[in-house]
Amino acid sequence: MAVAHPSRLAKNITEDYLTCSICLNRFREPKSLPCEHSFCLQCLAEHIKDTQINGTFMCPMDRLEIQIPENTHDSWECASSFESDTLLSELIHALSENVRKNTTFIPKETEEKLEFFCFGCNEIVSAENAVEKHRKSTCDCVNLKKAFKRVLPKISNLTKSIEGMIVKTNKLKAESRQRSESSSNNETIEEIKSFESKLDSFYSRCQADILSLKKELLNSDEPGAEDKLDDISRVVQSKYQSFNNAMDEENAGIVLEQYVDITNSLPGLQKQIEEIPKSFFRRNSSKFVPNEGLLSVFDNPINCGHIHTIELSNFKAKSELPFNYYDVAITGKYLIVVDGENGLLKRYLSDCTFVDSLRLSNVCRVTVLSEDEIAVTRFGKKKITLVTVGRKMYVKGHIRTKKSYIGIAWLNDGGFAVSYYDGESPPGIEIMGKDGKVHRTVLGHPNPNGNTPLFVCPMFMTTTTSGDIVMCDYSETKNILCFTQHLELLWCHSLTSMPCSASCDRYSLYVTLPEENEVIALYQENGEKMRTIIKQTDGLERPYAISWYAGVLAVTEDESENIHLIHL
Repeated sequence: MAVAHPSRLAKNITEDYLTCSICLNRFREPKSLPCEHSFCLQCLAEHIKDTQINGTFMCPMDRLEIQIPENTHDSWECASSFESDTLLSELIHALSENVRKNTTFIPKETEEKLEFFCFGCNEIVSAENAVEKHRKSTCDCVNLKKAFKRVLPKISNLTKSIEGMIVKTNKLKAESRQRSESSSNNETIEEIKSFESKLDSFYSRCQADILSLKKELLNSDEPGAEDKLDDISRVVQSKYQSFNNAMDEENAGIVLEQYVDITNSLPGLQKQIEEIPKSFFRRNSSKFVPNEGLLSVFDNPINCGHIHTIELSNFKAKSELPFNYYDVAITGKYLIVVDGENGLLKRYLSDCTFVDSLRLSNVCRVTVLSEDEIAVTRFGKKKITLVTVGRKMYVKGHIRTKKSYIGIAWLNDGGFAVSYYDGESPPGIEIMGKDGKVHRTVLGHPNPNGNTPLFVCPMFMTTTTSGDIVMCDYSETKNILCFTQHLELLWCHSLTSMPCSASCDRYSLYVTLPEENEVIALYQENGEKMRTIIKQTDGLERPYAISWYAGVLAVTEDESENIHLIHL
């Protein structure tokens, strides 16, 4: 039976099963629609962008109307929300591996019978090929049986070496996993215990409050009506007895005195007797009014929390030259890495596939303006450069400025928040329009609240959901600060170590702490810590720049080629 050549078989399979009907190329990041037709992620995003009407679009294959998922803000996020076609991805990977293996060991000539092995070229060849093309002094062609006998001792040794390597690597992996999981679990147990302690403290406070209410009720309890009646009865009886005992003409003076006394005191005694029912009624009208917030918890029980497992992956943005990734940004379609050491912007797809790069001298920090445009600052250059990141990256233009800026953040009114420092003059933050005109400035010196400076090294900047400006002071102040767009200070917190970079989602503020190998989350409105996102045991070494988009955090490492993708 004739067997198809690997390249021909791969071509047939690709054409029949693995070709996107939009771009007519092999699938890249295939996404499956509800009608089970699949397309490249980028092709699907562009199709949705061009054809969506009233929150729907039609499948390019069967024209089925498909609802755009809620909570998606652009076509790329919409396309990303559909399920990945894992079967197609695995087929493409398997086919690529098969073709690679076959092309590595099988010569390109033909499907001729392979009968010889050339030790000089380390290649299996046909008899004709051995005679015609393997005639160099280094060539040593022998038939397959002799070649097998010759390499058999070496194969045995290689097998033993490989088996030893497999055992050793598996052992190291098991030890590493056990150590990492154990350490991570221990930290998580401590976090649970801390939460449990807070619950105990809350319960103790509630118990003390209940006890206080009981004491208050007991202390406010007045004497009962019966006690008051006894007192009044004794007084009346006494007066009545005295009056009767003195009823004699010989005691006329005493009788008249008691007459006057009883006449004067009788209305008061009658009033006290009439007031007793009212007092008794008031005494029994008290009522406990519970806290409505607690009642809502009792009526709607909630879980204390859950164990959240963070999915962490990474890839290496390799460089042939010394590198330092100063910043990172996610535009939705692409991951943009700033290689400041070599003056390059590097672009990757969400699956970490390299797309292209743009050479840009002195490139420093980056901010995303839209799905297709970014802005970058540049060391020593008095300008902000606008870069298009569509099908091809290119410089769109420049905004001329009077200073050289470091940090940059895009504002919702169309301007920028920028920062500058040179180690000599006071550092500052400025609000700038798209024309380069500065509207407001705040300096790091002096600090109006004390002798220490407000900030020293304003490196990275970002904006919150409400449009406020957050700045990391990468200095001994360890401060992270939040300003309004009028540069009025909203809050300032000193963290446990120097904060480097920050990025916001709708609710949280994510901050990298290089010295502690951690990424933490803060509340946007007040800067208080929520939780630790990445712990020391998770394997990041000096997390540096950070960017959030659609549930994914991209984090670079200081002076490392590793870029981590954290799915929250």
